Amino acid sequence: MFRLSFYPLFGSYWVVFGLSLVIGILLLSIKPSGERVPRHGQMCLMVLRFIAFFLLLFGMFRPTLIYTQSLPLASTLHILLDQSESMSRPDELGGNTRFQIAKDALLQNVPQLKRLQSQAEIKVFAFDASLTPLEIHDGLVSNIPEIPQGKETALGAVLEAVRQNSSGKRVLGTILLSDGTQRTRPPRDLLPQDAAARYRDAGISLYSIPLGQATGTPDVQDIAVNDIQANDRVFVKNEFLIGGSLRIAGYKNKPVPVQLLFEDESGTMQRVAEIEARSRDDGQIIPFRFSYIPPKSGYFKYTVFVPPQEKELIETNNQQSSFVRVIDGGLTVLFIQGERNLEQGPLMQSLNASADIRVDYRPIRVGKIRVSGAKGESFQSRLERFTRERPSWVNDAFKAGEYHVYILDDLDAKAFKPEELQALADRVREGAGLIMLGGFHAFAAGGYAETPLADISPVELRQVDRQPLDAPIRQDIHWSSGMPIPILLTPEGRRHYVLRLVMNPEKNAELWTRLPPLLGANRFDKLKPGAILLAAGPENQKLLVSQLFGLGRVLAFAGDSTYRWRYAGFVEEHKRFWRQVVLWLAKMESVMEGDCWITTDQVRFLPAETVKFHVFLQSSDGNTLRNFTATATVTKPDGNQEQVVLVDEDGTPTGSFRSTDMAGDYTILVEVSHESLPPDSPTRLATARFMVYDQNLELDSPVAYPQLLRNISELTGGRSAAPEQLGSLLDELIKKSDELVEKHETKQSLFDSWGLLLSFAVILCLEWFLRKLWGIV
Repeated sequence: MFRLSFYPLFGSYWVVFGLSLVIGILLLSIKPSGERVPRHGQMCLMVLRFIAFFLLLFGMFRPTLIYTQSLPLASTLHILLDQSESMSRPDELGGNTRFQIAKDALLQNVPQLKRLQSQAEIKVFAFDASLTPLEIHDGLVSNIPEIPQGKETALGAVLEAVRQNSSGKRVLGTILLSDGTQRTRPPRDLLPQDAAARYRDAGISLYSIPLGQATGTPDVQDIAVNDIQANDRVFVKNEFLIGGSLRIAGYKNKPVPVQLLFEDESGTMQRVAEIEARSRDDGQIIPFRFSYIPPKSGYFKYTVFVPPQEKELIETNNQQSSFVRVIDGGLTVLFIQGERNLEQGPLMQSLNASADIRVDYRPIRVGKIRVSGAKGESFQSRLERFTRERPSWVNDAFKAGEYHVYILDDLDAKAFKPEELQALADRVREGAGLIMLGGFHAFAAGGYAETPLADISPVELRQVDRQPLDAPIRQDIHWSSGMPIPILLTPEGRRHYVLRLVMNPEKNAELWTRLPPLLGANRFDKLKPGAILLAAGPENQKLLVSQLFGLGRVLAFAGDSTYRWRYAGFVEEHKRFWRQVVLWLAKMESVMEGDCWITTDQVRFLPAETVKFHVFLQSSDGNTLRNFTATATVTKPDGNQEQVVLVDEDGTPTGSFRSTDMAGDYTILVEVSHESLPPDSPTRLATARFMVYDQNLELDSPVAYPQLLRNISELTGGRSAAPEQLGSLLDELIKKSDELVEKHETKQSLFDSWGLLLSFAVILCLEWFLRKLWGIV
């Protein structure tokens, strides 16, 4: 396309017109003399002058001839075809598979693809966990797999790989034919939404063709053990409870046997229980519950197993397994409480969460301290009445061997007979544990300075700190509840088992600073010799003190408001703290954990996942030891062993085991040595087990997720279309490709050409020659 444009001198038509006017007037006013030049000569000279004038005027307008050419821009279209195994589901119209519908959609639109291929580069990929290039010639995509067999769908990672490969190129769009599922493992687990956000930022549109049904198909027959929940420890000959749920599809109103298998001492899985499950609706989630009493101690595997049913789709999801440590002995706790307070309920919930701890809760209600002069029965008289009407359980509460741990919560000493408190002190001396909790009737305020418990208390109890009965509460023996007291760990507390909420010392100390503070506490003025301060307040308030007494252990806890942890969302921390308090008092932390033990983040791993484990060692007093020597060996399911190099992480040996390609049970064996261990037993051994399970990520739950595809398409400015609408989508892209042009302009200036200059010079020379000829010059 051609067009003529003018660029006047000085950028103004008015300037050119002004100059032209002046020059024209001069040409008209200066005429050749008529005496020597004939009339036709005068006319000739005037014509030559006007020709020169017009040539000059033409040059001052600076005319330019412009040629505009539209050139198509190079662009790329990506087509991604999902070849994962879930695409084999026959849930499309007519019983066709998702993959067949996707292939048919490409085949039916060969003319549009051919036309588009003539305008843009088309790259076609099949994908599962990675990309596989496919060939396209004249719009026909070839070498498409006959059957989709991909074991993973790394949708986000695949989209990101395509975007990175097209960096610096102009992308017409990306068409995604998929069922919208993301089923993959790290490190290929980039979320599709995150990948789509990067497409949006790069200005690339995603167009999705959803395939499959979001609710699955009614003819699918499959049973899956969704999950199992159980404690990881239980006492021998105690009830071991296992719960979980099944997903039953295709077996509506049919009985389905569910078995509990438990490993015996020879390592053979034995069926120990069986129940029957029945679903009323297709795809229904059915809960189950098993109870089993392990007869021997050890570290055992258990499995919830559903025998394969007729015409079942996949059998690898019919079972789930885990491990349980069965421990000799048992742990019993007597919780004696005076006045009901907010601490009691959450504390009982936390202790009852441990199936291996039995708590007997015994409240003694004698009423609150009443201000002198108030109406009603006095506190003193209520105490005296209680001693006369004693419940029968008190007679056996302090017998030898009856309980491992005693919790004494806010109860005045006058509620007990002197011989009962002496029996409690004797039980502690013989090996039981005792913790006294804070309150208006606790410690010296409760009159315990005059009892045998004064001898076993970690803090000095003074008679002068007695709270008088039926008198106002003394403020000088309590830290005010109006000033919250954060719990800060002392150096000794950082190493102590009771206060170890997480294994990492720095993270553990930081976690304690985030727990809600105590609302007041009893004042502990002086510790006894040998007592250890484990936790304090910011103004050196002594909050938690430990001491060994005879063969037993004692804790004095000044607070009574750890219930606030649960209300603030620190439920697990609350449970762990009180569990460890009881275990430490019972001297069972080494029985439950072992003085050397191994921790893993989980016990079930997928193939190729890295198993990270930590090795811990503690001293006889419950303190965690650091910087010890350890070696680790992992035994694989086939019996081969592999040494694992341990590295130091904050003084804790840590190993990473990566050879998990084989499904089955693995055993970690660690040997530990430390200078603090006795010469006759200089090493410790610890074992842990984990399993690698063979899971079919694609078929365990092969439902489609079309909404995900719609969301990521809209996020990038694209859209979602049905398979039969692929043709119209390609037409849109063809139109979009037609509009992707770049205009090139070629300019040819006419005013500065040699022809114009030569013509102007010839006219002037001719005019001068004629004037010379006619004698005017």
